[in-house]
Amino acid sequence: VVQFAVDEKAAFDKFYSREDLSFGEVPSEELRDFLLATGFRGHALDLGAGDGRNALFLAGVGYDVTAVDLSQVGLDKLQKVAEKRGLANRVHAVCSDVRDFVPSVDSFDLVLAVTLFDHLPKEDIAAVFAAATRSLKGDGLLYAQSHTIDDPGYIGENDRASELAPMIHHYFDHNELLRLVVDDYHVLWYEEKAEEDHSHGKPHHHAFAKVLAQKLYGK
Repeated sequence: VVQFAVDEKAAFDKFYSREDLSFGEVPSEELRDFLLATGFRGHALDLGAGDGRNALFLAGVGYDVTAVDLSQVGLDKLQKVAEKRGLANRVHAVCSDVRDFVPSVDSFDLVLAVTLFDHLPKEDIAAVFAAATRSLKGDGLLYAQSHTIDDPGYIGENDRASELAPMIHHYFDHNELLRLVVDDYHVLWYEEKAEEDHSHGKPHHHAFAKVLAQKLYGK
Protein backbone atom coordinates (compact mmCIF):
# COMPACT_ATOMS: atom_id res chain seq x y z
CA VAL A 1 0.00 0.00 0.00
CA VAL A 2 1.37 3.41 -0.98
CA GLN A 3 0.44 6.70 0.60
CA PHE A 4 1.07 10.40 0.28
CA ALA A 5 2.98 12.10 3.05
CA VAL A 6 0.77 12.85 6.03
CA ASP A 7 1.24 16.61 5.73
CA GLU A 8 0.24 16.49 2.05
CA LYS A 9 -3.00 14.66 2.79
CA ALA A 10 -3.70 17.16 5.57
CA ALA A 11 -3.15 20.00 3.09
CA PHE A 12 -5.76 18.57 0.73
CA ASP A 13 -8.20 18.08 3.61
CA LYS A 14 -7.69 21.70 4.66
CA PHE A 15 -8.15 22.91 1.10
CA TYR A 16 -11.44 21.04 0.71
CA SER A 17 -12.74 22.16 4.13
CA ARG A 18 -13.87 25.54 2.78
CA GLU A 19 -17.63 25.91 2.56
CA ASP A 20 -18.02 26.37 -1.20
CA LEU A 21 -16.78 24.00 -3.88
CA SER A 22 -13.04 24.52 -3.76
CA PHE A 23 -12.53 24.86 -7.53
CA GLY A 24 -15.83 26.61 -8.14
CA GLU A 25 -18.99 25.41 -9.85
CA VAL A 26 -17.76 25.40 -13.46
CA PRO A 27 -16.74 21.95 -14.74
CA SER A 28 -13.89 21.39 -17.16
CA GLU A 29 -15.22 23.45 -20.04
CA GLU A 30 -13.91 21.42 -22.98
CA LEU A 31 -15.38 18.23 -21.55
CA ARG A 32 -18.65 19.95 -20.72
CA ASP A 33 -19.04 21.33 -24.24
CA PHE A 34 -18.28 17.95 -25.85
CA LEU A 35 -20.73 16.03 -23.67
CA LEU A 36 -23.52 18.56 -24.07
CA ALA A 37 -23.02 18.59 -27.83
CA THR A 38 -22.86 14.83 -28.31
CA GLY A 39 -25.22 13.51 -25.64
CA PHE A 40 -22.58 10.92 -24.68
CA ARG A 41 -23.73 9.32 -21.39
CA GLY A 42 -23.14 6.27 -19.20
CA HIS A 43 -20.99 5.40 -16.18
CA ALA A 44 -18.08 7.70 -15.36
CA LEU A 45 -14.99 7.26 -13.21
CA ASP A 46 -13.59 10.50 -11.79
CA LEU A 47 -10.08 9.85 -10.48
CA GLY A 48 -8.91 12.54 -8.08
CA ALA A 49 -12.44 13.93 -7.87
CA GLY A 50 -11.79 16.28 -4.95
CA ASP A 51 -15.03 17.87 -3.79
CA GLY A 52 -16.63 17.20 -7.09
CA ARG A 53 -17.12 20.03 -9.57
CA ASN A 54 -16.80 17.59 -12.48
CA ALA A 55 -18.54 14.67 -10.79
CA LEU A 56 -21.51 16.87 -9.91
CA PHE A 57 -21.79 18.13 -13.46
CA LEU A 58 -21.67 14.58 -14.83
CA ALA A 59 -24.33 13.39 -12.39
CA GLY A 60 -26.46 16.40 -13.28
CA VAL A 61 -26.53 15.50 -16.98
CA GLY A 62 -27.32 11.83 -16.36
CA TYR A 63 -24.09 9.99 -15.62
CA ASP A 64 -23.64 7.50 -12.81
CA VAL A 65 -20.33 8.59 -11.29
CA THR A 66 -17.74 6.76 -9.21
CA ALA A 67 -15.68 9.51 -7.57
CA VAL A 68 -12.31 8.51 -6.13
CA ASP A 69 -10.14 10.75 -3.98
CA LEU A 70 -7.62 10.61 -1.16
CA SER A 71 -9.49 13.26 0.85
CA GLN A 72 -12.51 12.10 2.81
CA VAL A 73 -13.18 15.77 3.57
CA GLY A 74 -13.56 16.49 -0.13
CA LEU A 75 -15.74 13.45 -0.75
CA ASP A 76 -17.98 14.28 2.22
CA LYS A 77 -18.62 17.70 0.70
CA LEU A 78 -19.27 16.13 -2.70
CA GLN A 79 -21.87 13.79 -1.24
CA LYS A 80 -23.48 16.61 0.74
CA VAL A 81 -23.87 18.77 -2.37
CA ALA A 82 -25.09 15.77 -4.38
CA GLU A 83 -27.80 15.11 -1.80
CA LYS A 84 -28.83 18.78 -1.82
CA ARG A 85 -29.18 18.67 -5.62
CA GLY A 86 -31.07 15.37 -5.65
CA LEU A 87 -28.14 13.52 -7.22
CA ALA A 88 -27.09 11.25 -4.36
CA ASN A 89 -28.23 8.13 -6.20
CA ARG A 90 -25.91 8.98 -9.10
CA VAL A 91 -22.69 9.55 -7.11
CA HIS A 92 -20.67 6.77 -5.45
CA ALA A 93 -17.72 8.13 -3.48
CA VAL A 94 -14.61 6.02 -2.77
CA CYS A 95 -11.91 7.32 -0.43
CA SER A 96 -8.64 5.85 -1.72
CA ASP A 97 -5.23 6.71 -3.04
CA VAL A 98 -5.71 6.22 -6.78
CA ARG A 99 -2.60 4.03 -6.83
CA ASP A 100 -4.36 1.55 -4.55
CA PHE A 101 -7.76 1.75 -6.25
CA VAL A 102 -8.41 -1.09 -8.70
CA PRO A 103 -11.31 -0.22 -11.03
CA SER A 104 -13.31 -2.98 -12.68
CA VAL A 105 -12.22 -3.84 -16.21
CA ASP A 106 -14.43 -2.69 -19.14
CA SER A 107 -16.85 -0.95 -16.80
CA PHE A 108 -16.81 2.77 -17.60
CA ASP A 109 -17.88 4.89 -20.54
CA LEU A 110 -15.82 7.88 -19.40
CA VAL A 111 -12.74 8.30 -17.23
CA LEU A 112 -11.63 11.69 -15.91
CA ALA A 113 -8.08 12.39 -14.74
CA VAL A 114 -8.16 16.15 -14.17
CA THR A 115 -4.92 17.33 -12.51
CA LEU A 116 -4.38 13.76 -11.37
CA PHE A 117 -1.27 12.43 -13.13
CA ASP A 118 0.71 15.54 -12.21
CA HIS A 119 -0.04 14.96 -8.51
CA LEU A 120 1.60 11.52 -8.74
CA PRO A 121 5.31 10.71 -8.70
CA LYS A 122 6.43 10.16 -12.28
CA GLU A 123 7.18 6.48 -11.66
CA ASP A 124 3.55 5.81 -10.67
CA ILE A 125 1.85 7.48 -13.64
CA ALA A 126 2.09 4.59 -16.11
CA ALA A 127 0.44 2.07 -13.77
CA VAL A 128 -2.46 4.40 -12.88
CA PHE A 129 -2.93 5.27 -16.55
CA ALA A 130 -2.96 1.58 -17.53
CA ALA A 131 -5.56 0.76 -14.87
CA ALA A 132 -7.74 3.64 -16.05
CA THR A 133 -7.47 2.44 -19.65
CA ARG A 134 -8.40 -1.13 -18.71
CA SER A 135 -11.45 0.18 -16.86
CA LEU A 136 -12.85 1.81 -20.01
CA LYS A 137 -15.21 0.03 -22.37
CA GLY A 138 -14.05 -0.51 -25.95
CA ASP A 139 -15.11 2.91 -27.23
CA GLY A 140 -14.92 4.77 -23.92
CA LEU A 141 -13.64 8.32 -23.50
CA LEU A 142 -10.70 9.64 -21.50
CA TYR A 143 -10.42 13.28 -20.50
CA ALA A 144 -7.11 14.19 -18.85
CA GLN A 145 -5.53 17.47 -17.79
CA SER A 146 -2.07 18.01 -16.33
CA HIS A 147 0.20 20.91 -15.44
CA THR A 148 3.10 21.48 -17.82
CA ILE A 149 6.61 22.85 -17.49
CA ASP A 150 5.29 26.28 -18.55
CA ASP A 151 3.37 26.55 -15.27
CA PRO A 152 4.49 29.29 -12.85
CA GLY A 153 4.86 26.64 -10.14
CA TYR A 154 7.51 24.87 -12.21
CA ILE A 155 9.48 27.89 -13.37
CA GLY A 156 9.59 29.44 -9.90
CA GLU A 157 7.21 32.36 -10.35
CA ASN A 158 5.61 31.74 -6.97
CA ASP A 159 3.63 35.00 -6.98
CA ARG A 160 1.71 33.72 -10.04
CA ALA A 161 1.37 30.08 -8.95
CA SER A 162 -1.48 28.25 -7.24
CA GLU A 163 -1.34 27.54 -3.51
CA LEU A 164 -1.54 23.86 -4.48
CA ALA A 165 1.69 23.99 -6.50
CA PRO A 166 3.72 22.38 -3.67
CA MET A 167 1.59 19.22 -4.06
CA ILE A 168 2.42 18.74 -7.74
CA HIS A 169 4.96 15.94 -8.17
CA HIS A 170 5.46 15.96 -11.94
CA TYR A 171 5.11 18.79 -14.44
CA PHE A 172 4.55 17.40 -17.92
CA ASP A 173 6.93 18.25 -20.73
CA HIS A 174 5.49 19.51 -24.02
CA ASN A 175 3.46 16.73 -25.69
CA GLU A 176 4.20 14.32 -22.84
CA LEU A 177 0.51 13.84 -22.06
CA LEU A 178 -0.15 13.28 -25.76
CA ARG A 179 2.57 10.63 -25.90
CA LEU A 180 1.04 8.93 -22.86
CA VAL A 181 -2.30 8.35 -24.57
CA VAL A 182 -1.52 8.03 -28.27
CA ASP A 183 -0.83 4.26 -28.37
CA ASP A 184 -4.12 3.28 -26.73
CA TYR A 185 -6.50 5.99 -27.92
CA HIS A 186 -7.77 7.88 -30.91
CA VAL A 187 -7.05 11.48 -29.93
CA LEU A 188 -10.10 13.65 -30.56
CA TRP A 189 -8.56 16.86 -29.25
CA TYR A 190 -5.31 17.97 -27.63
CA GLU A 191 -4.17 21.39 -26.43
CA GLU A 192 -1.54 23.06 -24.30
CA LYS A 193 -2.30 26.55 -23.05
CA ALA A 194 -1.98 29.04 -20.20
CA GLU A 195 -5.01 30.06 -18.15
CA GLU A 196 -5.82 32.53 -15.41
CA ASP A 197 -7.65 31.01 -12.44
CA HIS A 198 -9.95 32.90 -10.07
CA SER A 199 -11.69 29.86 -8.58
CA HIS A 200 -9.57 29.47 -5.43
CA GLY A 201 -7.07 31.49 -3.45
CA LYS A 202 -5.56 34.63 -4.96
CA PRO A 203 -5.82 35.02 -8.76
CA HIS A 204 -3.08 32.89 -10.29
CA HIS A 205 -2.02 31.23 -13.53
CA HIS A 206 -1.73 27.68 -14.80
CA ALA A 207 -0.21 26.05 -17.85
CA PHE A 208 -2.11 22.90 -18.79
CA ALA A 209 -2.02 20.08 -21.30
CA LYS A 210 -5.50 18.72 -22.00
CA VAL A 211 -6.62 15.72 -24.01
CA LEU A 212 -9.92 14.13 -24.98
CA ALA A 213 -9.46 10.70 -26.51
CA GLN A 214 -11.45 7.59 -27.37
CA LYS A 215 -10.13 4.17 -26.45
CA LEU A 216 -9.11 1.92 -29.31
CA TYR A 217 -10.81 -1.48 -29.41
CA GLY A 218 -8.61 -4.25 -28.08
CA LYS A 219 -6.60 -1.99 -25.76
